[in-house]
Amino acid sequence: MHVLPRFQNITHGLRVFLVACAVLYAVIFAGCKSSDPQGTKEDDGGRTVDESYGFSLSASGEHVFTAVEEDSGYTAEEFTVSVTNTGSVDTGLIQLALSGSDADTFTLTPSSIENIAVSKAQTFLLTTTEGLPAGDYEATVTATGPDNFSRSFIIKFNVYIPTIIPVTFEEVRSNGASQTTTTTEISFRLDPPVDGLTIDNVSLNDGGTGAQIETITAGTEAGWWVLAISGITQEGTAAVNLTKQQYSFSGSSTAAVHYRFTYGLNVVTGGSLNFGTKIVGYAEAPAAQTVTVVNAGNQPLNGVAVAVNAGSNYTAAPAAADIAAGASASFTIRPKTGLVVGTYSLPALTVGTASTTASFSTSFTVRNGTITAGTVANATMTVNLTSAAADADVTVTVTPNDNYALKPTSLALSPTAATFTRVNATQYKFKMPANTDVTVTAQVIKPAENHMLEMSGTDNTVTVVKKAAGDYEEVYILVTSGTLKANRGGTAKVTLVAGGGGGGGTSNTTDDYGGGGGAGGVLRNQSAVIADGATYGVTIGGGGAGGVGGGTASEQGKDGGDTVLKKADGSAWFTALGGGGGGSGRNDPGMHGRPGGSGGGGGLGPGTAVGTGGAGTQGKNGGTPASGNTGHGAAGGGGFNAVGGANDGTTGGAGGAGIELSELTNAGWTSNTTVSTGGRGGYNSAPAAGTQYGGGGGGGGNAGGASPLNGAAGKGGILIVTIPWISP
Repeated sequence: MHVLPRFQNITHGLRVFLVACAVLYAVIFAGCKSSDPQGTKEDDGGRTVDESYGFSLSASGEHVFTAVEEDSGYTAEEFTVSVTNTGSVDTGLIQLALSGSDADTFTLTPSSIENIAVSKAQTFLLTTTEGLPAGDYEATVTATGPDNFSRSFIIKFNVYIPTIIPVTFEEVRSNGASQTTTTTEISFRLDPPVDGLTIDNVSLNDGGTGAQIETITAGTEAGWWVLAISGITQEGTAAVNLTKQQYSFSGSSTAAVHYRFTYGLNVVTGGSLNFGTKIVGYAEAPAAQTVTVVNAGNQPLNGVAVAVNAGSNYTAAPAAADIAAGASASFTIRPKTGLVVGTYSLPALTVGTASTTASFSTSFTVRNGTITAGTVANATMTVNLTSAAADADVTVTVTPNDNYALKPTSLALSPTAATFTRVNATQYKFKMPANTDVTVTAQVIKPAENHMLEMSGTDNTVTVVKKAAGDYEEVYILVTSGTLKANRGGTAKVTLVAGGGGGGGTSNTTDDYGGGGGAGGVLRNQSAVIADGATYGVTIGGGGAGGVGGGTASEQGKDGGDTVLKKADGSAWFTALGGGGGGSGRNDPGMHGRPGGSGGGGGLGPGTAVGTGGAGTQGKNGGTPASGNTGHGAAGGGGFNAVGGANDGTTGGAGGAGIELSELTNAGWTSNTTVSTGGRGGYNSAPAAGTQYGGGGGGGGNAGGASPLNGAAGKGGILIVTIPWISP
């Protein structure tokens, strides 16, 4: 035995051990090599392949296509096959092929599948060929993968020449009755009898009746078949058609088809029409509303109309409509104009024909317009009517709180304007407008804060006098000259009092007496139209100064000033003439006075002559000395309704009586409330001045050679303006 050099020194025992190990290894290695951890499987051709590879076909064994009749014009039939990867590795390329003598009578697409992933599938399509002659056709379908692993199955197809059996329709009949009962069955009897008819073997020429076959069943008698029919829409004739392989059918297969006529009309929209409410006198009717009806029968309805006659409160359009079965039509309904107050909930209106009708209801209300009294701050407002017809008189009453008055221009209606007519200070009327609800509004204001006139001068005053409920009057009193400016227009009453004349003076001669001054003239209740925004001048006449006494001669009293109300252009509008001055003593033997105002008293005449008071056109004449009292000064003339000055023969002449304010503002102006007097005449003492507006001053009196005396001054005039308060 040849030993390698490196083993030359190994002992015999070790050699034996190594040999044994080599033998054992060989045995173990050989056993491992003979085992098959992957396993194997066989394909359809009996070939063995690794178990990790494989695919399956959805078809196996045989697939038989539907047999067809030769020259029947049949359509090619298709068959789809799925290829599924059943292994644990991809399939790789799979070839698809047809084999056998008739392989060319079938079509396979595609011819291969490139790859199928694990657990995935793909398909291929098999198709028969059209127009083949009669015969049996067969081919094998094979799918082949790598290592020639394959799956296969057989396909077959038969084209035949049928054996024709002639069959005759012996009798065809239908149930139902014309226009009253709809046909539901058509029965027919065949000779010879034919078994096995299905719904695929029968069809129906409905002849325009709409008849359709639901089912086919064998009759209870030999040769009879029964068709269940539906869908009939009108009467007519239907024909039964049969087709079945190897059979030919002849003979009359028609039957009368009956249809039940039905009539129906249903309201589908607008069954209850509410036209709301209008106010009487409305110019436009409520918007039209629509009622829609549908022909629920199977026959046409001609001349369908809404039953609205000439006396109805409604109109309808169109006048009539033709409605086919199953169709619908709409009618517009609208109330008429000019309806009086009332509720028009009429009985159901009818739409339809003699064959059928349908009903719907309507509702419409006509009412009067309403009147609402609005809320007025600082007042209460009421109306005598809460609703009224057009042109009715409606009275509005506004009751202001104390110190408030209605502003008439504030009365208004909304949303429609109206003209308000005054009844009194708190009541106005208006005509109810047509076709509207209205609300009355108003405003009250404080007259004391809304004067019509503005006065200049610090001593001039205005007061507001309440004459009656809601009725006020403004009183303007001017004692100093100035202006009046109108904030608003209106008609005023003016009274003017001129200044009184002064009394005459005396000399130092014994028994010398001066005459009393005449009262100022008075114009009462003159009507003056005040223009809005205009300014008027006012001159208040002052009292005349008394005459100066002294020496052997003395002065007569001075005339009182005129009181004048001027127009806006500055010209005199109204003038009250001033009173005449009293005559002086002995040196003024004649009378003295003004012909326009009240007369002044006369002075002492020479000897026994007596001076007399001058006449006045705006007041009373001057007085004369009392009988036997010669040589004494005469009294001055009085103002309007005031007496002349007295003279008792022992004093100087008294001035003419003026007028008190209470007399000036007396509403009636018919008489004095107080008898006023002028200034007292002097008697060895100073005479008195005039005290009432326009009063004359007293004359001096010098008896027994006493010192001379001056005459007293007259009282100034006044202007009174009264005007009903007019709201701004």
